[in-house]
Amino acid sequence: MNLKNILYDRIDAKRENGTSVKHVDIGINLESFNLRKSELEVNFTYVARYEPKAGFLILGGTAVFDGKPTDLKKAAVEWKNKKQVTGELGQQLINNLNYSSSMNAVFVSRVLNMSPPFLIPRLEIKK
Repeated sequence: MNLKNILYDRIDAKRENGTSVKHVDIGINLESFNLRKSELEVNFTYVARYEPKAGFLILGGTAVFDGKPTDLKKAAVEWKNKKQVTGELGQQLINNLNYSSSMNAVFVSRVLNMSPPFLIPRLEIKK
């Protein structure tokens, strides 16, 4: 399953003054699935919570996935029956949403002078 496009239609963010961030909790809520021929539309909300109570950042929208019709149908049926998508398909779906939303959240976080909602790897120079 491949991410084809994301259309964001909701953004909300707030920074609490004077509160230092200890960590960022990330959550992705899948809200609905709509299977259309060779595409799967997924409505979702991405939430970054800056803890303890230092702020939040929310992005919401619709992601369009393409791929093998059997995979798309399997994901849609599992969502309809269990309100979840497991296994490799679920992993692909969540990782694609997380990657794209985290990258776009960087721009919103910078406006509010908050750290990006992901950890940047620390590089070391070896001798």
